[in-house]
Formats: sequence, structure tokens, C-alpha cells
Amino acid sequence: MRSFPPARACAIAVAAACGVLATGVSAAASPVPRGSLTLTVYTVGSGGGWKAEIATLSCPAGTSSSHPDATEACADLTNVRGDLGDIQEAPQKCPSAYKAVKGRAVGVWAGQPVAWERIFANRCELNGTTGGAVFNF
Repeated sequence: MRSFPPARACAIAVAAACGVLATGVSAAASPVPRGSLTLTVYTVGSGGGWKAEIATLSCPAGTSSSHPDATEACADLTNVRGDLGDIQEAPQKCPSAYKAVKGRAVGVWAGQPVAWERIFANRCELNGTTGGAVFNF
């Protein structure tokens, strides 16, 4: 086994570590979701309790999602860095009928936890307030 002076041994160790880190960085550069959310829309059921409709959304689109319009929903969320409260409202003419719905998003976006929940007068208001695509399932 070859022996190196301490300074050179340290330099070799640092170079080796950098090589490992560089390899790790390039592996991390492969497409991975920026976010993974479970989206739930609760509507009032016939017995008065909440009935849940659930979709999963993983971004970028094309990864495992049950959301029917993952591409558009991911675009809306990417534009606001995963903050549903910052989504630009979609212009919609909603009926004035009151049929309460609750929208909930739970998961992770860019490594940060997401926990969002709001109650709306109806499904149209939920969809319009959240950009039109995120809860449209």
C-alpha cells in the first residue's frame, strides 16, 4: 500500500469526495417531481356529511398522477412555487347557488410541506380561485 504525506492524502480524499458528490448531483439532475400532492374535494353528501373525491398530482407532469389534467395543474403550481394561495384566479361566471365544497391539498413541493384547505360556496368557485385546473377532476 502506498503512503502519502498528510496534506496530499487530504487533497486526494477531498478530490474523491468531490467526485462522489458530482456523481450524486448528476443523478439528482434526472427528472424528479418538483411536487407530489394529494388533492381532495369534499362535497356535502346526501346524509349531510362530507363526501371525498381524491386525485394525486406529481409534477412535472408525466410522472405518476391520477389527475386528468396534470400538465395544466402542474403549470399552475409551478408558476406559484407550489403556493395555492398565490394562483391567479381563472375568470369564470359561477352560479350563485350555494353547495359548499372544501378543497384540500397536502404533500410536498420543492422539498417543502404543503397543507392548504379552503371552503367555497360551490365547485365553480373552488376551480376558479385555484386557476381552473388544480381541482378540476
